[in-house]
Amino acid sequence: MKISAVIFAVLALVLSVYLVKDVFANVWLFILSVLVSIFYVVPIFGKRLREIPVVKSALIAVVWTSVLLLIPWLNEGKDPMVVQDELTAFCCFFIAISIPFDIRDLEQDRLQHKTLPLLLGTTISKILSILLLGVFCLIIANINQEIGKSLLFVCVTVITALLILFTNSTRSIYFFAAIDGTMVLIGLVYFFG
Repeated sequence: MKISAVIFAVLALVLSVYLVKDVFANVWLFILSVLVSIFYVVPIFGKRLREIPVVKSALIAVVWTSVLLLIPWLNEGKDPMVVQDELTAFCCFFIAISIPFDIRDLEQDRLQHKTLPLLLGTTISKILSILLLGVFCLIIANINQEIGKSLLFVCVTVITALLILFTNSTRSIYFFAAIDGTMVLIGLVYFFG
């Protein structure tokens, strides 16, 4: 299992380097994302990154934001300082939607990981998640008022908040697939909102 993870990570890095226009300017970010992804699962110094208390959700958010937004924007030649508010917003969004997965995994994590729901409880974790979703909405609405006023954006945000609110450890895999699906819905807002 560990060897296959390393092989896939190396293949992802090679493919990424091939797809990027300015390899030397962006390769550090690819390498960092790949390393974080590898050491999220594979132990380094006897510990996986996801086992470090409270770091799990932040790592997920940083990697997703880097891979889905920052790297493509750098490839397009955008200045990271210009899009830093959007990057912050999406980090908040990804943390918000990762917390329900920690709530789902509460019993398994109890033995190995110190996640937010274990430290704060599920209710406070849900509140934090919804607050982060609110921060995401405020930043995005401030950056792009057209999207902020979009009915589709409001609907996706409300759906995401409801999914977070009704999260518990007994929900089906389809429920959590719906939470993951909110990423796609947010993407659709940018195209159709």
